[in-house]
Amino acid sequence: MKILVPQKLILDLANVESDSQKTPRVFAGNKIVNPFCAVALEAAVRLREITSVSEIVVVTIGDAESHKMLGRSLAAGADRALLIDTKDADSFLPLDLAKLLSKVVSLEKPDLILMGRQGVDYDNNQVGQMLSALLDWPLINSASKISMIDGRINVEHELDEGVQVHAFPVPGIITVSLLLNDPRLPGLPDIMKARTKPLTTIACEQLLHQRKRHIEVMDIFTSQRSGSLTMLDDIKGLADVIRAHAQRH
Repeated sequence: MKILVPQKLILDLANVESDSQKTPRVFAGNKIVNPFCAVALEAAVRLREITSVSEIVVVTIGDAESHKMLGRSLAAGADRALLIDTKDADSFLPLDLAKLLSKVVSLEKPDLILMGRQGVDYDNNQVGQMLSALLDWPLINSASKISMIDGRINVEHELDEGVQVHAFPVPGIITVSLLLNDPRLPGLPDIMKARTKPLTTIACEQLLHQRKRHIEVMDIFTSQRSGSLTMLDDIKGLADVIRAHAQRH
């Protein structure tokens, strides 16, 4: 079984400032691996420990800055890395990302895609679902546990009412929640070994020829805390407040 694991490099929003021109200003070292993506890679590595996984391939969309992240992913257990080279990865809409990943799937032909449920920068939670529709593959969203029973992949998905357990077929897509695991830190031997693993670069234009729309970041700022707090006695009081607010606007 071959597993494809998309990875995303995001701004560390706890350490971003804006200048007087409202232009996002990112300091060196203030980009991190999306936590959901790190959990997905750890899930792939753990799945290899309990079943026959022939290869784990990580893929990201970005520029030369993404090489370091892919190196960390290789050290964390991936066998091979693929970089879709573009200088404006942050402007891609979820549908464009899904289209790009669908092209990667046609090239790599994985049996399973393990990916983060969402990026903590935009919190869209859309790419996995769109990719599932484009590929016509089954999808389990927000997996909180993955196990092997009698040779089948079992996936737990938490609901408000409890937990659903699915016997998951391949090919398919699993998006993961942060509850799934705690990623391990690679050791020095893993880091040294990662330097010899293949890292391939493909120009974005080879896979996605044009985009009609894109995201433009106007400003990044810390939201201001409200100084007022009102305690309500019951749900009816909350409903009255919401109704009054709606009537004013």
